[in-house]
Amino acid sequence: MRTGNTIRVTGTIASSPVPSLPIIGGSSARSQTVAIFDNIEHSLQRLMSSLKDVVRTRVIIRNEQDNEEVSRVHDWVFGCLGIKPASTLIIAGIVGEGPLVEIEAEAEVGGGDNGVLRISDLI
Repeated sequence: MRTGNTIRVTGTIASSPVPSLPIIGGSSARSQTVAIFDNIEHSLQRLMSSLKDVVRTRVIIRNEQDNEEVSRVHDWVFGCLGIKPASTLIIAGIVGEGPLVEIEAEAEVGGGDNGVLRISDLI
């Protein structure tokens, strides 16, 4: 959903574009996370934005032991872009049998061009 320059992509799982196919990535939280970021990137592009404009993510995982794998993918995706959005990781139930990870992203269109000021930069 886009309102002005703000985009919110919510409830993103590793769903296949073909409804009858299973979750992309099978039982691997890492693979599901990669597929989710592909889905988020596609959604942002359709709204004239990109992953570089992401300012916040919320990552929901079903199993605590998937924390490191999912976090590594998250850090790699944004590290390649040279950004570090604010992020929250939550362990919670996710609807359905297959999804192990769900991610929400908020973006400010053009925000990636302006850079990010962190509190640590001011200290």
